[in-house]
Amino acid sequence: MSHPSNPLSHKEILTPGNVLVLFCDFTTPPKEKYLILISTNPNLLFFIVNSNINEFKQGLDELLEAQIPLELKDHPFLKHDSYVDCSKVIRHFDATEVISQMNSGLGSLKGKIENRVRAQIREAVNQSRILENRFKRAIAAELNDS
Repeated sequence: MSHPSNPLSHKEILTPGNVLVLFCDFTTPPKEKYLILISTNPNLLFFIVNSNINEFKQGLDELLEAQIPLELKDHPFLKHDSYVDCSKVIRHFDATEVISQMNSGLGSLKGKIENRVRAQIREAVNQSRILENRFKRAIAAELNDS
């Protein structure tokens, strides 16, 4: 979405609902992953996008309920239908790291999630018995319809 000679502003990149590809050193093995920015205040919070739901999560209702479909037909930047894992907040990146990855070409802004998915994520977060209340409040306050 961005061209090196025309970099995106911090605000354009750091908007809740944006889908970013970032290099994740916390995954096994470390690799690029699609992440959805869900809050920026006071810290950056993300949900990870997965190709499928792993077997462990399929066996636990509270984890399975937190997997939101992200369909290729509505999000053409995806490679295939995927799932947003709303059971775990990713807090591994600060704004400096995200902007650094973007400016270096390591990371990229892929697009935005559609409003129906935003509503489904808000509902999953609201119903969650796993997420901390501080994360639930931050997401509710920031992940609005675009």
